[in-house]
Formats: sequence, structure tokens, C-alpha cells
Amino acid sequence: MPTVWEKAGVQDDASSRATLLISEMKSIAIIGSIYACSLVTYGSAYGSLSNFDVVNDTGDRCYGFEIELEDIHSTDITYTYNYNHYGAPRITEDSSDPSHPRTFVRYEARRNADGSYASFTNPQDPLNPLAPTNGHAFTNPNVNLGGEHFGLGYRTAPTLVRYHWLVDDPVNPGSLVLGPAVNVATPSFTYVPPPAPAMPAVVRVVIVPPPPEVPEVEPPVPQFGVPVWVKVLTTVQPSGRKIELDELLPLDEVDNPGGVAPWQGEVEQPETEIEWMVFQRRPAGDPDGEGEVEGADELPNADETITRRYEFYEYQGPTNPEDGEAQCDNPDNCDGAVGKFIGAQMAGFNVDTPLGLIEQVQDGEILVPYVDRTLVVGGTPPYLVSVTTGDLPDGLTLDPVEGVLSGVPAAGGSFPFSVEAVDVAGVSVVMDYTLKIVDPLRILPAALPLGTELEPYAFALAAEGGVAPYAWAAEPLPQGLDLNADGTISGVPAAGTAGDYDIMFLVTDSQLETAAVSLSLSIESAPPQPGDLNGDSVVDRADLAVIVAGRNTPATGPDDPRDLDHDGWITALDARKCVTLFSSPGGR
Repeated sequence: MPTVWEKAGVQDDASSRATLLISEMKSIAIIGSIYACSLVTYGSAYGSLSNFDVVNDTGDRCYGFEIELEDIHSTDITYTYNYNHYGAPRITEDSSDPSHPRTFVRYEARRNADGSYASFTNPQDPLNPLAPTNGHAFTNPNVNLGGEHFGLGYRTAPTLVRYHWLVDDPVNPGSLVLGPAVNVATPSFTYVPPPAPAMPAVVRVVIVPPPPEVPEVEPPVPQFGVPVWVKVLTTVQPSGRKIELDELLPLDEVDNPGGVAPWQGEVEQPETEIEWMVFQRRPAGDPDGEGEVEGADELPNADETITRRYEFYEYQGPTNPEDGEAQCDNPDNCDGAVGKFIGAQMAGFNVDTPLGLIEQVQDGEILVPYVDRTLVVGGTPPYLVSVTTGDLPDGLTLDPVEGVLSGVPAAGGSFPFSVEAVDVAGVSVVMDYTLKIVDPLRILPAALPLGTELEPYAFALAAEGGVAPYAWAAEPLPQGLDLNADGTISGVPAAGTAGDYDIMFLVTDSQLETAAVSLSLSIESAPPQPGDLNGDSVVDRADLAVIVAGRNTPATGPDDPRDLDHDGWITALDARKCVTLFSSPGGR
């Protein structure tokens, strides 16, 4: 397959690539702003990686996990860790406040055809709590022992990270809502270049306890957050050793007894930086800070890789009853103060990251803006990015310099394509993708025609999108009308059904996706039936008796219902006419 360079008619080598790329960049009128932006955006923060274990201690099954990151955009997310019970996450962004964007990374269970959840995370067995070395419980989707492993990389550090399990909504079963917060925090790395020749660079790291779930109010006594125990292990990997996201995995003493986890490194074994420390958010304005844990590592060659593992355990020691502050700072002094393992954070920081492309792109929805997603990771910007085979869905574009996929899909379907990215150093990478654009199920707009009592009625509703076949339901329909399997309303409105109806129509496709719409239906009263003198919608002996009782008398006017022959008199001729109008033989 020819590369993007060969297609451009130049020799495929590093020198020619760099020359062409610089030429391409200079041909862009806004070269200055793009290049300046790239230098700022694609810095060392690309190396921040966060992979973590989390124990399901909710006491019930969970059906996914959500990570909320404040003050970063969806384009700041690089790699995601996808090897758990839920696969690749869905990324969305809330930029309703442009100065305070929020990005959500949501791992979520899909639904089976019968409506059940296709995947879940079992609760931890309270009698056999998980140990921090039970890695097989977190990174092997074939087992389900009460924990999961999630993770992501980002090129700009968020100001705040929140973790939540997703649980079935008890009020609206079948939909997922946020469950309890998870007290596993995320570290933030800062790279400080060498201040002078022959002096080491430094990587500083800080990890802050999660904030309370409820916004802080003004209590009589400032309150502390939920305390947990934390211990910290750290390594400095040698120059040239880069950590990938899927290498930040726990050490599995079950499947790999005595082995070495990839994050630990083979040259330098991890050192215990902190044996035990109470990890607790301090009240706002506290002079001792927020309760963060800080660390720093020197990088003699300025390009070593830092890894850290933070382990979190329940705090079961005494607390101050007034403000919630933990009263035990060393578990050796408090019997039973260290409770069950909650989770662990494996974090890594690469000063520079090799050029790469993300592994997967998430599905989109027709006519719904696709979340902006950066496909290119690491390397030396600026880039030259192109689709080499296949086509993007109509409405989507891939930025040739930033490598951001964006737009509004105009058509549904499955779209395979390949992307090649080349950085300014001439390094090239290619990745194949398949992007699915979902055409959501919907009921086409319709206005129901007027109906009339005792007269046949028929109208066909229509749906599109989703996956056929469809199933229809409606309530409440007037007596005498039915909704057929093909969405057709048919029947004869019964006598006495005149009135206005607000009817909810529901359609369900073969994947159990649903769509609903409320439509108004008006039924008119049936016109008067000749011979029905008592208004019961039938002509029978009771009506004949009315005529016989008034025979040989003049009609009360031209609209007298007894004067069936319209001669101005009630006579035997009207009685004979009534008999011919009987609704059933014999007038019964």
C-alpha cells in the first residue's frame, strides 16, 4: 500500500518527509498560530497515564463506571484502557461553560435482546475481600471477582477527577445512574526541565483526596472528607524505556507468582515511598493544604520515565465526632485501623512519547455532533495526517495537522478506513478503524385524521432508523380501535366514544431500542340514524312503539324524527318505514 509520501510524489525517507511536511505547513496561511499552538499543546503532558484498579464495594452488581475530568476537552484524551467487562468507553464533553469544560469517560454495559445487561461487575465478597495483588480480578474479563481495571492518558492534566460506579436506577429500572463515589484519586505530574547544563530535570507529582460528594456548605465546624489509608511505591525507569497505558497493570500474584509487573521496571525495583498515610480532604482554607500527597523525582538524563503505584484502603480508625478528622496517623498505633483494599492507581509519566494512533474510535449517531477526538498521540509535532484507504462518513472530517476527528455524521452505516500520521521527524504510523454511525429509532411525524363513531377508521404510522422489525404499542385507544403489528390503527369507534384522546405510541426495534410520541385523536359523534328515536344507536321495537303511540297526529315540524316519510303526519306509513330500518331481524 503506498504511503501518503509516495502518493505525494516524493521519496519515502526521513529527510524527504521532513522537507515535504515543512513545505505543507508553510502553505497554510495560519502557520504561525498553528505551530505555536502545537508547541504548547503537544508537550510533555502527553506522557501522563493513569490506570487503576477499583473494587466494587457497593454491595450489589454494577453495570459500568464513569470518570469525570474537569477543565479539559475531549481532544485532550489520548489512549483509553479497554480490557475489562465493558470494552472501549464512550467519551463526551460538556462545554456549556466555555471557561470550565468537563469531559466524561463512560464505560457502560450494553443491553441484551431481552433487555438484560450484557455485562456487569460483581460485588466484592465481604467474607473474602480482595487483596491488592488479586490482579486477575481486574484485568481478565473472563473472571468477575468484584473489581475492574480502567484507565486513560491525557495531554493536559485535569484540575479534578471524579470516579463513580454506574448502577441500575431503582426508580426507573433499565437505565443507569451514578452510584457511590470511589475514593481512588488521580495524581498530577509536572515536568520541570533542567535549570542549567549538567543539572537534572525533575518530575513533581501531587495526588489530592477526592472532594465530598455534596458541595461544601457553611457548617458550624469545618468538615474533613472521608479518610482512607494510602501507601505509595515509586520507580524511575531508565532512558529509552517508555511505559504504555496497558503496561500499568497490577502485579498478579495468582497468575504470576513472584513475577514483575510491567509498571515496576526490570532494572530498578519499586521503592516504598510512603508506607502508610491517612489520605483525607481537609476543610477549605485549612493552612495545612488540602491533604494532598506530594513527591518528586530527579531525572539525570532528563528523559527517564516515572511510575507510581498508590494503594488505597478503608480507614477504620477513630475520627473526631465534630469535624470528621482522622485521629490515627499510624496503623501500628490503632488496632484494626486498616480495612479492606479499595483500589490502586498505577500512574506513569513519559517525558516524551513515541508517535502513535489511538486504537479505537467510538460510534456516532446520525445528525448528532461527533465528540472531537484526537487520533494522533506523541511524536514530534506538527503532523501530516490523512485517510489512506476507505472513507469517513459524510459530515465528518479529519484535521490534516492536528489529527482531530470531528463533524456531524449525515448518514448511518459502518465505515472502515485507515489513517496514516507522520510527524516532523519523518516517523510514520498507520491504524485501521471501523466507525459505526447509528441511525436512531424514531417515529415519523404524523397528524391523526378525524374519526367518527360507528364509521370505519384506518391510518398507518411509520418509523425509521433502528433495526427492523418493529413492534408497536399504544394507549389509550378509543373502544373499537386497535393498533396492528405494522403500526396501522384500524377498527370502528364504538358509540359513545366521541371526544379528544391524547395517545402515547411506542415503537421498539429488534435491539430493544424504543421511541415514543404522543399524538391527539378526535372522534366525532355519529350522525343521527333514521328511525333511532331513543338514541341507543339501534332501530328496534322500542322505536316502533314511539311511532305507533303518535300515529294519526301531525308532525311537530319538518325535523320530527317520527315522520320518516316526511309528509307532515305520523301514520302507519312511518311505522312500516321504521320496520324496514330495524338493526336486526325482528327488531330485537
